[in-house]
Amino acid sequence: MTPSRRLDSDPESIGALLVRVRLASGRSQLRVAELLCAASGVPTLTRHEVSRWEREERIPSQRWLRWLAVVLDVPLDELERATAVARARRGDGAGRGWTLRMFRSGSCCVPPVLGVLHIAGRSRRSQPTTSGGSPGGAAGARAG
Repeated sequence: MTPSRRLDSDPESIGALLVRVRLASGRSQLRVAELLCAASGVPTLTRHEVSRWEREERIPSQRWLRWLAVVLDVPLDELERATAVARARRGDGAGRGWTLRMFRSGSCCVPPVLGVLHIAGRSRRSQPTTSGGSPGGAAGARAG
């Protein structure tokens, strides 16, 4: 079973959980990777991937969560909860950064750079016109 968790006000994310359990078991990242390879039959997982999970540079897929549950003797639902915490802290459901779908749905605020671009574009259109009726000169002037 998993070593007892510190009682924090913040829920534990996947990276912190993986580090805590790995260190409590006395295993290195390399050893965890070797055990995952042996259990899953996938020979290409390295300690670098375990490190990425621990730093939450990446979040383990559901497939790897199942194998982590087996190798680390942690209940799958505990790993899934910790994964959900990490995703929520990132601000989206899948990865870092903004997605077009999030922006269009209104489920996120406007990233600062997009807001500046929008304001800059709007102010350019609202500039006073010159003699030709369009910003910047007579090119494209309308008769009328």
